[in-house]
Amino acid sequence: MQVYLVWFRNASLTFMFFFYQRKLAAAWFFAIWLGFNLLGALSGAMGVDYAAHIGGFLIGLGIGLATKEKIWEANPLVRLINSDFAQIKRT
Repeated sequence: MQVYLVWFRNASLTFMFFFYQRKLAAAWFFAIWLGFNLLGALSGAMGVDYAAHIGGFLIGLGIGLATKEKIWEANPLVRLINSDFAQIKRT
Protein backbone atom coordinates (compact mmCIF):
# COMPACT_ATOMS: atom_id res chain seq x y z
CA MET A 1 0.00 0.00 0.00
CA GLN A 2 2.71 2.50 0.92
CA VAL A 3 4.78 1.40 -2.06
CA TYR A 4 1.85 2.69 -4.12
CA LEU A 5 2.09 6.01 -2.27
CA VAL A 6 5.79 6.36 -3.13
CA TRP A 7 5.77 5.00 -6.68
CA PHE A 8 2.50 6.58 -7.86
CA ARG A 9 2.44 9.88 -5.97
CA ASN A 10 0.22 11.61 -8.56
CA ALA A 11 -2.49 8.95 -8.56
CA SER A 12 -6.00 9.55 -7.25
CA LEU A 13 -7.82 7.14 -4.96
CA THR A 14 -11.49 7.13 -4.07
CA PHE A 15 -12.16 7.74 -0.38
CA MET A 16 -15.55 6.48 0.79
CA PHE A 17 -17.10 7.05 4.20
CA PHE A 18 -20.67 5.71 4.31
CA PHE A 19 -22.37 7.73 1.54
CA TYR A 20 -19.59 10.29 1.14
CA GLN A 21 -17.25 9.66 -1.79
CA ARG A 22 -14.39 11.81 -3.07
CA LYS A 23 -11.22 11.41 -5.11
CA LEU A 24 -8.12 12.22 -3.08
CA ALA A 25 -4.39 12.30 -3.70
CA ALA A 26 -2.69 9.14 -2.48
CA ALA A 27 -0.92 11.06 0.30
CA TRP A 28 -4.23 12.33 1.73
CA PHE A 29 -5.88 8.91 1.38
CA PHE A 30 -3.13 7.17 3.34
CA ALA A 31 -2.94 10.00 5.90
CA ILE A 32 -6.63 9.43 6.65
CA TRP A 33 -6.09 5.67 6.79
CA LEU A 34 -3.15 6.14 9.19
CA GLY A 35 -5.23 8.56 11.28
CA PHE A 36 -8.02 6.01 11.69
CA ASN A 37 -5.48 3.39 12.77
CA LEU A 38 -3.81 5.77 15.23
CA LEU A 39 -7.21 6.65 16.73
CA GLY A 40 -8.02 2.96 17.04
CA ALA A 41 -4.71 2.26 18.75
CA LEU A 42 -5.15 5.15 21.18
CA SER A 43 -8.74 4.15 22.00
CA GLY A 44 -7.64 0.69 23.10
CA ALA A 45 -10.24 -1.04 20.94
CA MET A 46 -10.01 -4.81 21.06
CA GLY A 47 -9.97 -7.21 18.11
CA VAL A 48 -7.62 -5.34 15.76
CA ASP A 49 -3.86 -5.17 16.08
CA TYR A 50 -3.41 -1.51 15.17
CA ALA A 51 0.30 -1.66 15.99
CA ALA A 52 0.71 -4.23 13.19
CA HIS A 53 -1.13 -1.95 10.75
CA ILE A 54 0.98 1.05 11.71
CA GLY A 55 4.20 -1.00 11.66
CA GLY A 56 3.33 -2.42 8.25
CA PHE A 57 2.63 1.10 7.01
CA LEU A 58 6.07 2.30 8.11
CA ILE A 59 7.89 -0.77 6.76
CA GLY A 60 6.07 -0.48 3.42
CA LEU A 61 6.95 3.20 3.23
CA GLY A 62 10.60 2.38 3.87
CA ILE A 63 10.65 -0.36 1.22
CA GLY A 64 8.97 1.93 -1.29
CA LEU A 65 11.49 4.71 -0.68
CA ALA A 66 14.46 2.31 -0.79
CA THR A 67 13.43 0.76 -4.11
CA LYS A 68 11.88 3.78 -5.86
CA GLU A 69 14.88 4.83 -7.98
CA LYS A 70 15.71 1.26 -9.04
CA ILE A 71 12.09 0.62 -10.09
CA TRP A 72 11.86 3.95 -11.93
CA GLU A 73 15.07 3.16 -13.84
CA ALA A 74 13.89 -0.33 -14.79
CA ASN A 75 10.35 0.80 -15.72
CA PRO A 76 10.25 4.03 -17.76
CA LEU A 77 6.44 3.95 -17.77
CA VAL A 78 6.34 4.24 -13.98
CA ARG A 79 8.67 7.25 -14.19
CA LEU A 80 6.47 8.79 -16.90
CA ILE A 81 3.31 8.30 -14.82
CA ASN A 82 4.97 10.14 -11.94
CA SER A 83 6.11 13.11 -14.00
CA ASP A 84 4.47 16.47 -13.31
CA PHE A 85 2.81 16.72 -16.73
CA ALA A 86 1.04 13.38 -16.22
CA GLN A 87 -1.00 14.55 -13.22
CA ILE A 88 -4.73 13.87 -13.31
CA LYS A 89 -7.06 16.63 -12.23
CA ARG A 90 -9.15 15.52 -9.23
CA THR A 91 -12.78 16.52 -9.17
